Amino acid sequence: ESRGHEGVYPAALSRVQWLRILPSALTSDYWNGELKPQKALTFYYEAITEAYQKARREHPESKINFIGHSIGGWILRAWLRDTLSPEEQKHVVASVTTLGTPHNPPPEDSIWKSFDQTRGLLSFVNSQAPGAHLDGVKYTCVVGNATRGRVSSLSDSDDIESAVAFVSYLPLCGNGNVDGDGIVPIQNALLDDDNCRKIIIQGAKHSAFLPSPGPSIMLPEDWLWYGSEDCMDQWAGELL
Repeated sequence: ESRGHEGVYPAALSRVQWLRILPSALTSDYWNGELKPQKALTFYYEAITEAYQKARREHPESKINFIGHSIGGWILRAWLRDTLSPEEQKHVVASVTTLGTPHNPPPEDSIWKSFDQTRGLLSFVNSQAPGAHLDGVKYTCVVGNATRGRVSSLSDSDDIESAVAFVSYLPLCGNGNVDGDGIVPIQNALLDDDNCRKIIIQGAKHSAFLPSPGPSIMLPEDWLWYGSEDCMDQWAGELL
């Protein structure tokens, strides 16, 4: 709002809601790698829809900028396709911006290609809503260049960050020794579409917290990530 927009409407999800994905693991679609987001991610779709409807009620004449972080970016692409009418897609959606989203699967020649962490979800999205899918909508992909993945002695915090990045990057792109935001490698976060604006932010990391069994552990205020003011200065200008 401080940047001139009328409001921010997050898709609120609790940890308990994520448990609703578990029944999908008991289906043949899961084991065959053929999950569909509209069925497996119903809880996520409901959260986006609730936020969308609230924004429409409060600002019925305004177009909406959609922002997705991490896997929320490709789930957003699927939701836009599955949920909005062609009329809404054309007249309501102003822009789609993704932050550290692993859009692209591992290379075809990688052994990791057959080990699909999303069990078909991402493949379905990329086949049904490829690239900058909605005509007339501004797409922007943002990714941080903060951490080179590597395995070393783990003698200090930088070594640990690099090791975590290596383990995260490897199944996503088939190579752990690449650059990214510490969780998602650069090459996975940029849609292969000339109609998509691509922004790489030096030093930007994936998130501002560490997950834990209890409350999330918030990182220091000077921790640079996509929601930091300095980072937002580099991508928020793409919003319409």
